[in-house]
Amino acid sequence: MRVHFVSAALPVELVYFEAKYIDNHQALLNWQTASELNNNYFDVERSYDAIHWEWVGKVAGNGTTTQLTDYSFVDKTIAKSQQTAYYRLNQIDYDGANEYTDIRSVRFTVKPNALEIAAYPNPFNQEVTISVSTTELYSIEVTDLSGVLLLAIQNEDKGTHRLDLSAWASGVYIVNVTSTKGTKHLKVIKQ
Repeated sequence: MRVHFVSAALPVELVYFEAKYIDNHQALLNWQTASELNNNYFDVERSYDAIHWEWVGKVAGNGTTTQLTDYSFVDKTIAKSQQTAYYRLNQIDYDGANEYTDIRSVRFTVKPNALEIAAYPNPFNQEVTISVSTTELYSIEVTDLSGVLLLAIQNEDKGTHRLDLSAWASGVYIVNVTSTKGTKHLKVIKQ
């Protein structure tokens, strides 16, 4: 029996991929490739739990090259309530084939007395996760655009709430989170 090995060139040879905190609750992503074969672009994806991912940007690739190529991306849309953001790159070839990088994380500091909220994914299809950053009890209310109360959660302190809203109609809803620090409002969109 004869065994033949065929070596295929990898579309992108990644030298490194890093993510780090920069000012104003932003993340800087840097990566370098040693070579590229038919590299169309990189999709930058973010998650707050390393499970549910959302697209945050696109960086053009360099096609085919054997030169070291440096890339960077600044994420300016991180929810202020989040203490950690996870990132990965999805490298897309001209023919649509793709490959994901390993995950990188960035830690942020949140002021202990602040009330901050975030929703992800937003827009959502069936479930939305509401993240609340505060050191005290709070309540959550979800209303439609006319102010009709659709959901109320009282005296919570756990921080993250996954809401199954699959039975709700598509549209825009308002999430109101209230504590002794005040009230924060956030629009969420059900597709």
